[in-house]
Amino acid sequence: MKKKILFIDMDGTIIHGDKLLCSKDVTKIKELQEAGHLVAFNTGRNFSEVQVPLNAFGLSYDYLVLSNGGYLYSKEEGPLYHYTMDQKAAFDILLKAMELDITTYFFDGTNTYCYEQGKSYIDNTGGRTLLEDFDYLGTFQGLSGVELISFHQMDQQIERLMVLKEYIDTNHRDSVTGHVNLHYLDVCAPGCDKGKGVTYLKEKLDVETYCIGDSYNDIPMFEVADHAFTFHRVDKDIQMHTQSQVDYVWQVVDKMLGGS
Repeated sequence: MKKKILFIDMDGTIIHGDKLLCSKDVTKIKELQEAGHLVAFNTGRNFSEVQVPLNAFGLSYDYLVLSNGGYLYSKEEGPLYHYTMDQKAAFDILLKAMELDITTYFFDGTNTYCYEQGKSYIDNTGGRTLLEDFDYLGTFQGLSGVELISFHQMDQQIERLMVLKEYIDTNHRDSVTGHVNLHYLDVCAPGCDKGKGVTYLKEKLDVETYCIGDSYNDIPMFEVADHAFTFHRVDKDIQMHTQSQVDYVWQVVDKMLGGS
């Protein structure tokens, strides 16, 4: 029997905020690994941000595809690849986002920093801390490499995000890649997306690939996985990129283990 691997989006797929969507998902993921198969979480979160739900809910994994495909981590081998974006292009995009009054985020390897309506914060999972007299742009310029910057429109709409996306596509198409999520625009190194980790591990491990996600930035992994799943509850525009829809992650695991 050929080994299988399940790629699981995190936010909106197995967790929502600080809550687990279905406790049975955790049990079934462990059952999948006990049967000799592999599990990878495929998320826009960085390495620091992903640790909180992994530890809080006891989510077991073999690989982490992080920052929308920019960083691939193996539990046994450590980092397998790590791509960073052009710093000058990223800085220009930050300035444009501020001009459009869009909330911006970047990760320095330890903390996630946020700039919103003229104020700077540390915005690690668990809450924000206001930073007085903090040089947000200067700190960004001082980094040796950035794997991901994220943008959020406070009213939960995407009109200004799409203006920023058009600006990126027009001015920095060769330097970065932008991915629109439900309420976010994530920018990473060129060629990076959630499909990159799927393709890399499929070739490295010679495995049959399954995946499940709930949003537009999951489409690249839907397109390269052998079997792609999403949920009955998501937009039809997302469903059309998958072969089947379910209600919970554990139902995909059952299919992988030979269930109906």
